[in-house]
Amino acid sequence: MLFASQAICAETSSITVRGKTFRLGDIADNIFETLKPADSKSKDVVPDPSNPQSLSVTHHYNIEGKVFSLTFARTTDPGPYRLIQISTSPQQKTASNASLPVTRLTDKQVHEARSKYKIEVLSFDTSKRQGAEFPYADFVRLRVTNASKIVLPVLTVRTNRYSKGKEVGWSRAPSITVSDLKPGQSKEVDYYPKGHLDVVAVDRITVQIEKKVSPEDKEFFKEFE
Repeated sequence: MLFASQAICAETSSITVRGKTFRLGDIADNIFETLKPADSKSKDVVPDPSNPQSLSVTHHYNIEGKVFSLTFARTTDPGPYRLIQISTSPQQKTASNASLPVTRLTDKQVHEARSKYKIEVLSFDTSKRQGAEFPYADFVRLRVTNASKIVLPVLTVRTNRYSKGKEVGWSRAPSITVSDLKPGQSKEVDYYPKGHLDVVAVDRITVQIEKKVSPEDKEFFKEFE
């Protein structure tokens, strides 16, 4: 799904992000050493028009003030995915997509807001590692709703992993950016929780907003910073 705020205006043969220049023809794995899974705001996966037996994958980014999309496909099959298209757009910060000003919140306000935010797992994929380095991540598609009257900068959640009905692992990283979510609004997020497990088949994932945060654990919750 391509959001309106990421409407593409032009194509280019190269783009520099975080000091690295990506060019058409570059191997996807090399690019993903710089661009991490959590950097992708959304992703389109469609059959490759040039090769119906393969896929074309487009990631949409907003990094360092640059709004751009990178499309990957196999130029030879079998073969690695390579960068085949770079699309750019001027950044458009409107009332609907700009980050809202976040004032310094008290611990009480953060606790109250967290208790009213809602989160729903729409889909997940634990079949393969996400990310280029350890600790690897899983993929989870979430719907986040701000049912409070406060805008939090981030939301720290707990991702629980299960195998055959038994919890086999959990993680709290990374936090989810919600500074663009007004009270009453919802958004869908591609979330990449750390803690992918190779030693056991994870068949169920839940994501929860913990109601209580102990003083000992507060340092792991960025919304309290």
